[in-house]
Amino acid sequence: MNKTITDGIVFTPPKFVFGLHHWSSQDGTPGQDDYDNELNAAFVPADQDFSGCSELTKTQAVQKLRAFYQTPLSPGCYLRIRTRVKLVSGAFPTVSIAGWPGATGNVHLTGVNEAGPVTSLNT
Repeated sequence: MNKTITDGIVFTPPKFVFGLHHWSSQDGTPGQDDYDNELNAAFVPADQDFSGCSELTKTQAVQKLRAFYQTPLSPGCYLRIRTRVKLVSGAFPTVSIAGWPGATGNVHLTGVNEAGPVTSLNT
């Protein structure tokens, strides 16, 4: 079933051009720090590979970038998450896609996958 068409649900988080205040440096839950006005983050409008992207300088062992965005899911449905990452300079990091699963009332939902496999960048 295609929920995007049948229910009008928007699954895509806001584009970086709309501001880094939409992007959390923690778990993406309300009240956490964002990347707006941070020295290690910037919106790059003319990136040749992404035509507008967020550029982060890694300052922590685990550098998080999560949208302040809630994606509703219905029983029997799944959510496939994809991203593209480009290394501009420095040591090759490992990356993983993760999310904070929340239930009604912004309570952490346990027993579900929260992170994908770790991938090492090598080019």
